[in-house]
Order: sequence, then C-alpha cells, then structure tokens
Amino acid sequence: MYQPQYVNNTSDFIRRHGGILLSVLGKTLSEAWVIWDNEDNEWFPDGPVLLDFDGVILEFCCNIQ
Repeated sequence: MYQPQYVNNTSDFIRRHGGILLSVLGKTLSEAWVIWDNEDNEWFPDGPVLLDFDGVILEFCCNIQ
C-alpha cells in the first residue's frame, strides 16, 4: 500500500530520504513526468513530479496548507 512520507522542513527531508538521493548521484535523468494542462499549456504545480534516474523513480509532491 502506498504511503507518502510528508515532511515539513529540509532537515527531516534529508534524514528520511537522503539515502535514496545519494543512490541516484551519478545516474542519468532519463525521464521526467508532470501533470500537464493541455488547455492552458502549463503543468499543474500542485501535482506530483516524477523523475526517473536509470530506473530509480523519485516522486516529489507538495501539500501547501
């Protein structure tokens, strides 16, 4: 079951996800995905961004309150 891990600051982000970020160092960014609005010809900034580094896929999303 998918369970996102939201954090509120940079220190928590690095502590939780630093290992996976280090694992993609030196890898090639092969693909990137965003949610695109064809009508306005722009991406949805509140949607997730997925980055594929040679098969290691990182998902970034934001929940602004």
